[in-house]
Amino acid sequence: MKHRSSVRAGAVLAAASLACAGIAAPAQAGPGGRVSATVVDSATGQPVAGACIALVVPGRGGLPDHCGDDSDEQGRVTISAVPAGTYQIFVFTPEGYGYQWAGPRGGTGDQQEAAKIRVRAGRTVQAPTVRLNPPGSISGVVRDPDGAPTRWANVAITAWDFGVGPSRGSVDADVQGRYTLDHLGPYAWPLSFTTGDLARQWSGGVGNRFRAEKIQVEAGQDTRYDNTLTRGSVLRGAVTLRDGAEADFWRITAVNATTGDPIGVADSTEAGDPAYEMRLAGPQQVRISWYVRVGEESRSGSWQNGARVRVPASGVRTLDLTI
Repeated sequence: MKHRSSVRAGAVLAAASLACAGIAAPAQAGPGGRVSATVVDSATGQPVAGACIALVVPGRGGLPDHCGDDSDEQGRVTISAVPAGTYQIFVFTPEGYGYQWAGPRGGTGDQQEAAKIRVRAGRTVQAPTVRLNPPGSISGVVRDPDGAPTRWANVAITAWDFGVGPSRGSVDADVQGRYTLDHLGPYAWPLSFTTGDLARQWSGGVGNRFRAEKIQVEAGQDTRYDNTLTRGSVLRGAVTLRDGAEADFWRITAVNATTGDPIGVADSTEAGDPAYEMRLAGPQQVRISWYVRVGEESRSGSWQNGARVRVPASGVRTLDLTI
């Protein structure tokens, strides 16, 4: 029996605890620093309270489910005990404003344009002023490769972790494939589409978020974006434990090698069967991470120290994994 990709199945891994801290996949732990920011209305310059600041490490992918540091009545917020490293800021905004990546001079929907903040141990770094704008929305219909509406497809501004499940900034389409994703800043956004049977993919049918088609949002307006999904290719093979043990459970996750976004997943479902299979949007390069549970022991790591795996646009790629 082949182990097929799943959308929300399996154990919640370490990423869940990181999400609760408001930091998506931080750098190595060590003496902490602090990040201070001021949040204002872009049009008036007045401070905005209730904006939630999340720090994201470039190249790690995903967004936290929530964060614990909101701007106060003066628009000020300080995040402490931050491991040294480079971060970018994503802002979950209060009512009346749209989500954004914080850029050097204003908001953006593209992480590549977000400001980079260098945190040093024992120091406080001041981030660029966060300037918020009124929100807009994106609505449309998701269809499968044959043109039929795709019910319950998840549409999101992030490639959420398969263990944690959908986070803020995502919505499930209805039985007619219709969706509306709101609370978005008036910027150009890439969208991810996740279903149970087809490859997770970004707008335009690609696996790399930085190459996705971006949809321009206008403040106070609804932008139409219909999307027909591609089938993608298949990555499959056998999973073998290096020490010869028999696993109680394993999970194989493919992440885009450039963005760090989780793009495919396969779980074990039958004891003793080593086969796995997942659909991926190609062409792209991925890295393979793994989690395995043997008795009361859990292990995790990266296949061949993070080696890149080329995924074709269509067809099948066979890759046996020793973990």
